[in-house]
Amino acid sequence: MKGKRENLLFVAVTLLILSFIAYDASARVSVTNEFVWPTPQDGSTIPRDHIYANLTTTATNEYYSLVDFDQSLVGWYRFEETWRWCYQEHANISTQCGGLDSGAYECVGDTWENCGLTYDGDWFTSSEDNTKFGGNANLFINYSKPSNAINSSIWNVKDMSGSRNLTIHSDCWNQEPLQLRVTNNWESDMTNNYYCWGGSEWVSLYVADSSGGFYEEAMWWRFKTPEMVANDYESGWSYEGNCTNPERLVDEDWDTYGSVLNTEPGVNS
Repeated sequence: MKGKRENLLFVAVTLLILSFIAYDASARVSVTNEFVWPTPQDGSTIPRDHIYANLTTTATNEYYSLVDFDQSLVGWYRFEETWRWCYQEHANISTQCGGLDSGAYECVGDTWENCGLTYDGDWFTSSEDNTKFGGNANLFINYSKPSNAINSSIWNVKDMSGSRNLTIHSDCWNQEPLQLRVTNNWESDMTNNYYCWGGSEWVSLYVADSSGGFYEEAMWWRFKTPEMVANDYESGWSYEGNCTNPERLVDEDWDTYGSVLNTEPGVNS
């Protein structure tokens, strides 16, 4: 329109910060934030009285997300950590909840009577070393760990003595893929032995005193993800004015990136 005066805004995108923080009663945790397109270039001038900013952060499991513009809090989101389980019956078949199909099985050692029965999904059929009293049979299982799965995931196994959940050793969890082993042992103790690969050796997870066969195994993957449960901002993605201080924060609670001290939410078991 003729005669209309355009508003010019000098863009200093470093003043608009999205930050997450966790507090463990001892130290504040900083995270890495990165502005991405179509955020204007820092130091640019645009003919508008507002700017659009888009950014990413390294934070994944923390409690609050806050937006600070020109050293003023203009919006916040509250997140809680949520837990969920994902059952994967077959290492080489994907699941809707996140299990991957890139795993594999391998039967090694003395001959199983029917190794396929140990990973066919039927928890009422079993197999064992057919040499009896002098040999052992090994089943190796590789699982590809789903994204965001955490090390409290469990390995569910069943043998003649019953079904149980096994905790994965941290050294084994750090391997990719996750490598598991079942040994049906008739060589000495007549047991079913369970191991995971820790990078340099097989780590024993459990020894079942049973002279019978091995039935089945599966993974229960555990995930921890942030879920938005509350927010305070003006109009959609447009941040204007000020918002309510979520925890009556004082200046000492903020660092360069507008992070906030807060205890983490409770964990659902």
